[in-house]
Amino acid sequence: MKRILLDSERCAHDQVGGKFARQHDMRAQDLPIPRFYCLTTAYYEAVFEPLRDEVRRVCAAIDWTDAQSVRAASGEIATRFRAIELSDAQKGEVLAPFDPLFSPGTLVSVRGSMVGFRAEESEDSAGHAFAGMSESFLFVPREKILERLLEVWASGFSQEALLYRHANKMDLLGFAVAVGVQEMVAAERSFVLFTCDPQTALRESVVVAAYGLGEGVVQERVACDHFFVRSGVRGIERKVVSKPDRLVFDREAGHGLVSESVPEELRDLPCLSDEDLERLDALGRRVEGMFGAPQDIEGALVGDKIYLLQARPIQIDYSRQRVFSNANVTESFPGVSSPLTFSFSLYF
Repeated sequence: MKRILLDSERCAHDQVGGKFARQHDMRAQDLPIPRFYCLTTAYYEAVFEPLRDEVRRVCAAIDWTDAQSVRAASGEIATRFRAIELSDAQKGEVLAPFDPLFSPGTLVSVRGSMVGFRAEESEDSAGHAFAGMSESFLFVPREKILERLLEVWASGFSQEALLYRHANKMDLLGFAVAVGVQEMVAAERSFVLFTCDPQTALRESVVVAAYGLGEGVVQERVACDHFFVRSGVRGIERKVVSKPDRLVFDREAGHGLVSESVPEELRDLPCLSDEDLERLDALGRRVEGMFGAPQDIEGALVGDKIYLLQARPIQIDYSRQRVFSNANVTESFPGVSSPLTFSFSLYF
């Protein structure tokens, strides 16, 4: 298996995880995906192998009834990852694709994707999102990529990831971490697009959007507008709120994000126009058609240009859905009602 893949090469799920495999597929269909390259699971496995036995020992000693025990184990494992000394050849291999792909001075995101040895235990799979558990670093300069890479690998054993795997009876070491290095989009407006309503499963596009970078929307750190794009005569429903703040790159510090005020003339206006929403709805339908299931899509706008940054299956708990039916129970079950009548009625 190749250790590094460019976005133009075939990227299989077991090599780069669902996050980047889908990005490759979308780029191949001329969807607006920023350029990227990936360090595959093979790279992680080669680096992790010398640590495997010791990490297994640390995990075996965890007291799962004690949060401090889990936290301490996660910290100990992270320390071991940070101490990894990559060889000059390995460092060169990691940075080699940067210059051909990106212009000088380009800032990138360094993002992880956990790939389970069993496909159903991978991040962004239909059954397990692992949402927000693998680390992401934004606005990373070329000279900081190697440092961030170690942190992303370590996030496979974050406290949250350990607890999630334990609660779902997964092998604590049964995964690898692929890492994507992707051109950073300095979003002016950001959105999360659901191609069906995640609460009701209703076939309409739900768009949550705000000014600034997407972390404000995804992590609910800023006020967001909500839009419901419905087909036919129903049109677009808007729930517009005042948006006093947005998250932006902290240029003074040179890293991280900072909150700043939204210009007063924009605060109470919808952050997306009807034309924006129609374009997003059309893109969402294309992505859903590609992957054959309702999608949770993250993206950004710079001026009028839309970028798609992530797509994954919507995690819908169908046991919580209320479904309306036109079934006529009286006609279906004439005569005396019995326990069987009520059992069937309850099911439908």
